[in-house]
Amino acid sequence: MPRYTVRVELVQNAKSKKEAGPDDYLKVREVLAGAGFLHTVTDSDGKIYELPPAEYRGSREESRPEVANMVRTLINEIWTPNRVLVTEGLLHWSGLDQIKPATTKK
Repeated sequence: MPRYTVRVELVQNAKSKKEAGPDDYLKVREVLAGAGFLHTVTDSDGKIYELPPAEYRGSREESRPEVANMVRTLINEIWTPNRVLVTEGLLHWSGLDQIKPATTKK
C-alpha cells in the first residue's frame, strides 16, 4: 500500500483577514487522524517522532491525486482557503522530536 506524506496549510481569508490558529490546526489533525494520517512517524526501532507542524503520514490505496482531493475535501469543512501537498514514497528525517513513550507505574 502506498505511503503518503501530506502537508496542509490554512491560508488567511482575503475578505475577512482571519488567520488560522492552533485550534484550527488541531481540528485538521483530528480529521486527518480519522482518515488514517498521523502527525507522527515510527523508526525501525519502534521509536515515535513528531512530524513538523501541519504534516501527516499515512497509507492509502488511492493515488496521489485522489489522496489530495480527499484531504482537500476534508479540510474544506474546517477552513477555506487552504493548500494541500501530497508526496508518495519513503521518508527520511533528522532532528525530529521523539515522543516519549508512556511510562507504567509498578
